[in-house]
Amino acid sequence: DPERLVLDFPGTIMNVAETVLKIDDTTVREVRAGQFAVDPDLARVVVELKSYVSHEVVPGDNPGEIILNVSSSPVAGRYIAVDPGHGGREPGAVSQSGLLEKDINAAIAARVAELLRIAGAKVLMVREGDDTVDFRDRPEIANKAGVEAFVSIHCNSFTEASKRGTEVYYCQDGREGKKLAEAIHKELIPTLGLPDRGIRTADYNVLRYTKMPAALVEVAYLSNPVEEKLLGDPAFREKVAQGIFAGILSYFRAK
Repeated sequence: DPERLVLDFPGTIMNVAETVLKIDDTTVREVRAGQFAVDPDLARVVVELKSYVSHEVVPGDNPGEIILNVSSSPVAGRYIAVDPGHGGREPGAVSQSGLLEKDINAAIAARVAELLRIAGAKVLMVREGDDTVDFRDRPEIANKAGVEAFVSIHCNSFTEASKRGTEVYYCQDGREGKKLAEAIHKELIPTLGLPDRGIRTADYNVLRYTKMPAALVEVAYLSNPVEEKLLGDPAFREKVAQGIFAGILSYFRAK
């Protein structure tokens, strides 16, 4: 707070005339360099960020030259709604072992929101904590706030335990919603490696009555034993959040 990249150089003595470089572009505020420790020697470079997506460190053309590439964020300054499905008195689907959909949705949504904020976006959480928010009120909350995109996060369930996979929905009349759903689907399917149930249309309230591009993600089936176990795993939920985040980035990058 703020986000930083820290590069440490063991066995190195810092020798620079200028220890602070003011950059102040859309991604980087400033770069600071200094001697962090002596005996053992450790030089440190700190890059203070405004927004962040990814970075790589590569060798330059000259001997001893190192280049740090920081990716700029297509969502910097954007206002995005993240909607954790269900909540409060509405648990959503319940797995055989007692996992509640509302809790899984909330965990994934919170991480997506965190990733978006790190990338410089402003985020509206349609549901905070374990509140009960009527599904008819959710579009209006986003509409009043004036967000630019709306992503609702859910887990699926079915009477047949064998059914499994990931699907992403948009409203049939929403052309931009389709683009958002396609972008999320394209990133999420290879990230999760679950059966691809495709991009589908639906008349859900959160898709039909939102005035901005909207997509609804059904991550996996709580009614399926294999996917139930995955949904209960924090490492898998992190993959879900990263996939949804990457899809949102891809959507805004193409605008």
